[in-house]
Amino acid sequence: MNKRMHFCCTLLLCVLLILTFSHCSKLRVPASDGNITTHWPQYGRDAQRTHVSPEIISPPLSLIWEYKTNAGIGQSIIAGDGVLYVTTKDGVIIALDDSTGDKIGQRKRRVNRESTCALDQHHLIIARRYDSPTLLLHNLTNNKIIWEDNAGYIASEPLLVRGRVIVTTLWNETVAYDFLSGERIWTFRADDKIYSSPVYAKGLIFFGCSDGKVRAIDEKYGKLHWQYLTNAAVLASGAANKNTLFIGSTDNTMYAFSLESGFLNWAFPAKGKILHAPAVDNKHVIFGSNDHFLYCVDANSGTEQWRFEAGSIISTSPLISGNVVYFGSLDRYLYAVDIRSGEEVWKFKAKGRVRTDPIISNGILFVASEDKYVYAFQHGTIESDE
Repeated sequence: MNKRMHFCCTLLLCVLLILTFSHCSKLRVPASDGNITTHWPQYGRDAQRTHVSPEIISPPLSLIWEYKTNAGIGQSIIAGDGVLYVTTKDGVIIALDDSTGDKIGQRKRRVNRESTCALDQHHLIIARRYDSPTLLLHNLTNNKIIWEDNAGYIASEPLLVRGRVIVTTLWNETVAYDFLSGERIWTFRADDKIYSSPVYAKGLIFFGCSDGKVRAIDEKYGKLHWQYLTNAAVLASGAANKNTLFIGSTDNTMYAFSLESGFLNWAFPAKGKILHAPAVDNKHVIFGSNDHFLYCVDANSGTEQWRFEAGSIISTSPLISGNVVYFGSLDRYLYAVDIRSGEEVWKFKAKGRVRTDPIISNGILFVASEDKYVYAFQHGTIESDE
């Protein structure tokens, strides 16, 4: 009798675990009705990684909801069709209703490996930092994996462009895949690890490398087009606008290169390492540094326009929304400064250090912090956090 009871209890426990795991691994998102036209589908929003929102959200902002995850939140979040996608350090991808913060579903792999993602309509590209496979295409309509491959350890953000998925890896490689089939189209091998996320502009893919070089390769064939050696590792991602690539280095310098020739247009010296991508529009290049300063320089000349000092290291890429720049710091604040003067116009104190890039989608500003919280803001009044 005791053996039967033990067997029945064990069986029941296994069934409960299976049901729980299956429920927790369901990431199915209903098809959109098409009413939502603004999205943030990948890191930097577009293939040029400009970090510029077409939507203007001006302070003061009001916190409309917050959501707590079970683990730390990754560097980037994305949004589309009314859904916010959040990745956590324990390998979970969570889908939230962007207007309410209600959980739609989540997906978790067998092991706790951090991942990041990019969105194309009803498909989610998932890039994993470690383990195997490291690159997957997930169908959000039926919760099925379409294809997967071991692309190498990915410590950067995937790029979706022209029907392709392009990733950079810690295996010293940049790899291009066909988006729908997963066929590997080409592989470019560098001389060192690549933490910098790929950028696309004018038929070329741009990225930095731990060997200190900035490289441009042909998007169609993966052949080297030009390269430039800086004075230290280039870990940050770049951003492209018009005919120029802007990218920072751990040699404390923001560089501006001609896209097609690699000619150095200008180099601006900061006082600390540059570890995050800039935000760029037609006039401004805005970036943070480990020296606690957010810099704004003229996109054409590299002349400093202003600088803003935060209470600690600038720990996100900036976000440009109209005349406002949003960014996070290790002092736990989400800041908003005027793009014309650099003057602070608003700030919000989170419960933890702000290390996730702010984004805007569907009229809402989203950010996350190390306290495991996701925050959503809209224009409106808010009580002082002082």
